[in-house]
Amino acid sequence: MNYTVKYIEVSSVMPHEEIDPNHLSELLDLMKKDQTWRKPIVIDVNHKIILDGHHRWNIAKILGIKKIPVVELDIFDENISVLPFREDIPVSKELVIKSGKACRLLPCKTTKHVWGKEKSPIACVVPTINIHLSKLQ
Repeated sequence: MNYTVKYIEVSSVMPHEEIDPNHLSELLDLMKKDQTWRKPIVIDVNHKIILDGHHRWNIAKILGIKKIPVVELDIFDENISVLPFREDIPVSKELVIKSGKACRLLPCKTTKHVWGKEKSPIACVVPTINIHLSKLQ
């Protein structure tokens, strides 16, 4: 698959899930150490809601990055499925959009966005970009 990586304002993107502070800290340390942004954030093309990359989005805000690399996909594409990470919260594409638009974040690791019949994690189908952080300032 061939996806176009775009650069958009960090403020134009909305989360739908909370983050894990420990994972955020680990990823932030790693990004500061190697100064590299490796994967674009995956967002819904119509609503600008994050499908994959909540921690990277928060890191961009922490580091003062104004424009972030994204791949825009349509959450309602038949190739995209939303699976639950938790048994206690039923999930759907509509719930993702509703949560993002209402700024009522779901708990961390509620949803998992996957691609195709193989159910590959969505982050695995978008390109690796390896951009030096200085180019995102």
